[in-house]
Amino acid sequence: VELFNRSAKTIDLKNWSIRNAASKTVWLTTENLVLPGGEYCVVTPDAGIVKGEYVRGLQETFRNVDLPPLNDDEGSVVLLRDDGVVIDSVSYRSEMHSPFIDDDEGVSLERISSNEGSAVSNWTSASSAAGFGTPGYLNSNARDPSAPNSDAVVVHPEIIQLYAPSSNFAQIHYRFDKPGFMANVRIYDHQGRSVRQIASNELLGTHGFFRWDGDRDNGTAATSGYYMLWFEVFDALGSVN
Repeated sequence: VELFNRSAKTIDLKNWSIRNAASKTVWLTTENLVLPGGEYCVVTPDAGIVKGEYVRGLQETFRNVDLPPLNDDEGSVVLLRDDGVVIDSVSYRSEMHSPFIDDDEGVSLERISSNEGSAVSNWTSASSAAGFGTPGYLNSNARDPSAPNSDAVVVHPEIIQLYAPSSNFAQIHYRFDKPGFMANVRIYDHQGRSVRQIASNELLGTHGFFRWDGDRDNGTAATSGYYMLWFEVFDALGSVN
C-alpha cells in the first residue's frame, strides 16, 4: 500500500493504522514516522520482495509493516489517523484493472488523481511502460493539472546524429488527457518500410516517453535519411488515433 501526502504539511504517521474489509486493523508504527508534503511512503510486509518486483521503486520510501490480509480479487483498505478518524479509504476489485490486462498478477492499481475521491473511475492499471508499478514515486497514470487539453506526441530532437553526445537518440514524448490507452509505435523509412518496432500493444499512462537510438530491429544502425514516426493509440471503446 502506497501512501502519498498531497498536502504541503508534514505529517507524523505515529499510531496511524490500516484496516481491511474484515475490519482487521494493524498499526503502521508506534514511533515517529514523518511524511513531508508531496512525499510517499510504501508499507509492505517485505520491502525486498517489492523492490525485486518493481526494480525502479524507491526503496528508501519502503517500510516493513505486517499489513492485514488484502485479497487480490476484491477488498478494501482504510487509512486511520491516530485518533481513529478515517483519512482515506478505497474498495477495490479486479474489474478495476484495464480490460487490456490479461493477467493482473503484479499489476498495481493506481489512483489517477490525488485530488479526487476513491471512485472506481479514479483508478486504473499501472502502465506497462513503467513496469506495472511505481512504488515510492509519481503514479504512471497521475493526471497532471497542467496537461494540455489535446493529445500530443512530440519527438525531441527531430534530428539524430549517432556520434553527437547531445543528440544521438530521440525521445518520443506523449501526453494524454486520460490514461488507459494502448500504443503501437513504429519507425518507417522514406519508402514506407518498417525499420524499428518501438512498442507493440503497450499500456500507457497519461504521460511518458519512448526512445529510438537510430537503430533497426536487427540492432544495426539505420542509414542517413528521413524517417517517419507512426504512433497509434486505441482504447477499450474501440477509438483509434
